[in-house]
Amino acid sequence: MKWRNKKGQFVKGHKFPSSQIGRIGYWHGKKRPDISIAHMGAGNPMWRGDKVSNAGLHLWLRVNYGNPKKCEFCNSKNEICYDWALKSGLQYERKRENFLRLCRSCHMRYDYKNGSRAVYYPTQEVKEKIRKSVKIYVRKNKKKEG
Repeated sequence: MKWRNKKGQFVKGHKFPSSQIGRIGYWHGKKRPDISIAHMGAGNPMWRGDKVSNAGLHLWLRVNYGNPKKCEFCNSKNEICYDWALKSGLQYERKRENFLRLCRSCHMRYDYKNGSRAVYYPTQEVKEKIRKSVKIYVRKNKKKEG
């Protein structure tokens, strides 16, 4: 009697085979190898070393040093979001001393001041396109309501 379908789900009305009841699995009573620890860091075949991307480096910072809980500039502890900010003039490397723990507002100010984040001023053409698209959107929604 078939008690599982092709997807491996139990079939309604069929009994579980008595040969499977009380069966002890292969790993019962044995210690599993610590594969996750062996493959962390440089032991991982996908490890990129210092060629890591910015997102990978920030993930490494969070794993090894945790999420920032305090801003190093304004010393606030009650902000919603804290970031790891790269110190100006330094390269992205796996060194804790190259980064600052900053709240989001201090991080933005720091980046704008040092020129690592560009300020965007839309041109007159872009402003006009935005105005037209907003007018069309408002007109369509008024027709649906009325």
